[in-house]
Amino acid sequence: MTKNKINKKDKIIKAAADLFFEKGFSNTSIDDIIKVTGGSKRDIYNGFGNKSGLLSEIIRLYTDRVSHEVRLERFDENDLESSLKEFAYGLAHSYMRPEIIGLYTMIYKEVKLFPDLALEFYEKGPMLGTLKLSEFLQNCMNNGQLNKSPNYKLASFFISMIRDRIHSGVFLNSSEPVSLEELKEDVDLVVEIFLNGVKK
Repeated sequence: MTKNKINKKDKIIKAAADLFFEKGFSNTSIDDIIKVTGGSKRDIYNGFGNKSGLLSEIIRLYTDRVSHEVRLERFDENDLESSLKEFAYGLAHSYMRPEIIGLYTMIYKEVKLFPDLALEFYEKGPMLGTLKLSEFLQNCMNNGQLNKSPNYKLASFFISMIRDRIHSGVFLNSSEPVSLEELKEDVDLVVEIFLNGVKK
């Protein structure tokens, strides 16, 4: 793929994401995207198949960024507390990114109309992080660091404690977003509470 084609594709993705997040997926047409990016419908159909394919690419791109930021492959069973903190810091920071907030907000609004796209988002994003964390927690249970508990549920509870503090402010239109200092304090407290409940 040439540089011009890459730039055109990136421009379409950025414009489509902005429109989807602002107007909603169902209220955004291919023509709306073309008005912003120029070119023709053929650019979108050749590059992404259709509007749903374009959103799928946005979901893949943004969830890949989150996976990179939270460093899903860097859990260290020899340093349980630090691993949980590093994972949680990355997760919390990613949840504060405007594009991730936009994606979550749009998916929540459109889930009844487009359940397949919502499921795709869940499988490529939240579920992947939960699965990776649950595998790590299970390994820690197997080597005797943690009490035996349902590992996937534990991972879900842990992630919910990180996510809900941020999302409640976003969806309730809080005028005072969580600061980085507050975020670190919250993560440290969540990890402390979590380990006090499950660590041997």
